[in-house]
Amino acid sequence: MRRISRILGTCVFVFLEGCTMTQINGEQNGIMKLEQEFAARNQNLNPNEKGNRGVQLGILVELLVGAKENLRKAELQRVLLAVNDRSTNEFDKLLIQAFIPFLLRNGDTNDLTKLLSTRCPDYIGDFPIEFQLLATNPPIGVVCLIKAFSDTRNASNRVVILRALERGFPVLRHSRQTDAEFVSTCAKWLQDNRRKLSLNYQYPYLPSTAPRFRSESDVSNRIGLFTLGE
Repeated sequence: MRRISRILGTCVFVFLEGCTMTQINGEQNGIMKLEQEFAARNQNLNPNEKGNRGVQLGILVELLVGAKENLRKAELQRVLLAVNDRSTNEFDKLLIQAFIPFLLRNGDTNDLTKLLSTRCPDYIGDFPIEFQLLATNPPIGVVCLIKAFSDTRNASNRVVILRALERGFPVLRHSRQTDAEFVSTCAKWLQDNRRKLSLNYQYPYLPSTAPRFRSESDVSNRIGLFTLGE
């Protein structure tokens, strides 16, 4: 995880490791809404940080950690029900991204799979969804993504999941496969190789600002998102 924190820079995992249980202050009629608290904290950022998506995600993850469980569940349910991406405001888009590492870190695979099957984002901050899933809780996050493909009933969401898996498992994709056959092949490959997998730090879909770590592994051992050990 130390190495992951370095490559993600200011992204959400840095905040997760140093996060403390911060209780959100209540207003007269209950807990302050996450959006209000987020806006207040965002307002206090310096000009360089205000436009930094990683810093904003870190604030939201910290708020989720400190929120009461009933508030978290209510917010998760709310974003799950708002399935029309065109009507989703910027805060909700960021909240969906923040929920993913939070749920992974807490081992809540049921809610994570439900979120991915309903509102799977292409990216969390500047990093592709499949990289973040593997970096946070390998390989459980990618297993949830594969299951979400089978569970989703939304055609546009299925496209997002499929695109992530095609980036992550490029050598397994063949022109004569159906999408379902490809995803099934990914699941089997992951199961067969799960004990010798590591994260590919040369993954070509990382943002240009992310440092590239030199690896002793031969490039032929890199399978998209993964590097295969012996």
